Amino acid sequence: MTDSSDNGLGYGRFGECLYDPEERTWLWKRDIASAHTVHAIGRLHLAVSSPSPLDVKDPGHGALPTAARRSRDLVEAIPELAPIADLLTDSVQVASNTATEARHDRPLKGDCLATGKIYDDLRGRRVAVAAFPSDVSGTTLSVVQLKTQRQGWENDKTVWIDVPIIGGESRSWNAQSPIQQIVFSNPHEVERGLLAVRTLTTTYILRPSMQVRLGSRAFDSASRMAIDVLCAVPSSATGGVPHADVAFNPWYPWQFATIDQSGAWRVWETGFHGEHNPSTRLSQIAFGKLPESDVLSNAQQSRDAGGWSKIAWAGDLFTLAVCNRDRLEVVAISEEPKPALAPVLESGNKHGVIADVKLDPLHPERMFVLTTMDIFYLKVSSHIDTEASMHNAATTEILLKIRHFRDVADTSLHLLVFADGDGTFAFRCLQAARHF
Repeated sequence: MTDSSDNGLGYGRFGECLYDPEERTWLWKRDIASAHTVHAIGRLHLAVSSPSPLDVKDPGHGALPTAARRSRDLVEAIPELAPIADLLTDSVQVASNTATEARHDRPLKGDCLATGKIYDDLRGRRVAVAAFPSDVSGTTLSVVQLKTQRQGWENDKTVWIDVPIIGGESRSWNAQSPIQQIVFSNPHEVERGLLAVRTLTTTYILRPSMQVRLGSRAFDSASRMAIDVLCAVPSSATGGVPHADVAFNPWYPWQFATIDQSGAWRVWETGFHGEHNPSTRLSQIAFGKLPESDVLSNAQQSRDAGGWSKIAWAGDLFTLAVCNRDRLEVVAISEEPKPALAPVLESGNKHGVIADVKLDPLHPERMFVLTTMDIFYLKVSSHIDTEASMHNAATTEILLKIRHFRDVADTSLHLLVFADGDGTFAFRCLQAARHF
């Protein structure tokens, strides 16, 4: 009940319990009830309309057949199934629901809505923007300016909050392939900000900005926003395996890392020649690969299939956290490949399968790791201040472990992490089949 063992229990409540004899009630030191509640202020408004694909029609009935109609068609095709016709409707409905869940579960598709800041040459400051795919095929990237709008309460006009809304200058860019992930860099080092776009075939590094004058071309005359392509890393140049994740160096955004579906990772650096001279030079400064699993059960092999992988800087400039469904490792960035450290986490009956990894938004040396059984809060301690920093291995420490009691076979779980001004974290486990 106290969850004192490393693996914990699959039932019960969190924390130690005490009994109050006067009130005749049990008191629990850890309450799983949510302490933060989010309420919408006013009515919800559609910011950007989503392009809807054409409705698929059935020539015989004008719309997609229902489960009952499919069962009837199945009996007409196979008369031997007539005695169990009443049972077919439920089976067809289950098959339809399973197909719907499978369509929503796209593990190789990362976040396709990102916010960041770009530089406005006219006003001499950074402005907030949002980036997202804006067409049915997912090949067109739209970067739209974010503005603030006051939202208040009808019964009190003296109190309001400023909330961001999508509207203002915008620009579209064609990626030539369906967009799988959008990531903004940290603009502290590069005030103009960079944007990474991962597609099925190539990872692009873009630099959007707001120019002083409107575009010189006819179709650019409506917006001051421009998007420059700094470099592109096609999967054909990295072994032919599609990329599975891309991440920026939070301390030096001119460095970024990619990892492909086979677990091979690379660190890249773009040349810097001034803010007004976009560079196209690209150099690879480190590479490595996650080891393949030696012995896995059939269930684990099916979960590990699909090429899901994640990569992120953790701790300092020279340390990366890389993982797949099977294991999470902390590796050192160097020109020559080095032996990987002992894995921080390995899948199995003890921890489950790795489902998601998120960095701590307040502490860059810490991260959250979601498995199909638990949520881990890890700290990566490096030796960057010593002369042997490039030879000493970073160490990891499990600061917190929480059992989430979700489906242990559901690898579509992903983690959302929020931090308020007091440094308090709130996170939710979401299922890809039910949340977007």
